[in-house]
Amino acid sequence: MIPTTFLAGVLTFVWPYLRGTSALVLLALFYGASSGAFAGIVGAPMIAFGDSTDVGRRLGMYLTILSFGALAGPPISGAIAKSTGGYSAVGIYAGMFCLACRGSRVEIWC
Repeated sequence: MIPTTFLAGVLTFVWPYLRGTSALVLLALFYGASSGAFAGIVGAPMIAFGDSTDVGRRLGMYLTILSFGALAGPPISGAIAKSTGGYSAVGIYAGMFCLACRGSRVEIWC
């Protein structure tokens, strides 16, 4: 999870500065692979935290907490884009959160 989240964060920083269709398609391929790998294994740590009969409850609570970021992120990004008149600040905002999540995972696993 740590390498894929790091790659997604770096690519999020880069996307507002790319020009041209080929560069954006290449970015979309790498970002899709990195975020897809993260999304596919996001619930895996919940299995190791306890009894197998309780996995559904732990996973549900975990995904509920994650949903608050998914709910608040797009309106905040839209407000940043509207106030700055571009997407460079949105890329910085989103990239910082991706890397902050990656940093928190490093602290948890150490």
